Amino acid sequence: MRLAPRGRAPPPGRSRTRPGAARRRLSPASRAWNSARSSRRVPSASVARRAREVTARVGECEFRGRELVAIRLHPVDLGHGLPRAQRGRPVLARGAVAARILERVQRLSHRFGTTVAIDGEVGVVRVG
Repeated sequence: MRLAPRGRAPPPGRSRTRPGAARRRLSPASRAWNSARSSRRVPSASVARRAREVTARVGECEFRGRELVAIRLHPVDLGHGLPRAQRGRPVLARGAVAARILERVQRLSHRFGTTVAIDGEVGVVRVG
């Protein structure tokens, strides 16, 4: 059986696959990944941007009696861009990395009416 060239529709009544071959359905993400791999292109900018944002926050709650008074947010860097042995290991973020993480939390929290004050390398949410 002769297959239709890529990019062209197969003749009427015929499919592109060989007889008896099972067709696999791929998710859009899988198709994009396979396309990027096959053409040797770098993944999209959004994938690279998400990889740079490999960060986290650790919350520390402060209570007086039985009431929550404040929440301290400690920024954590998971080391994207470090050697493979160090990648993914949580480390308290310092300097510009801590500032970037806390500013992002501050920006995202604003739309929910939550105020995050940045005190050095720690974000503070006052309650009450």
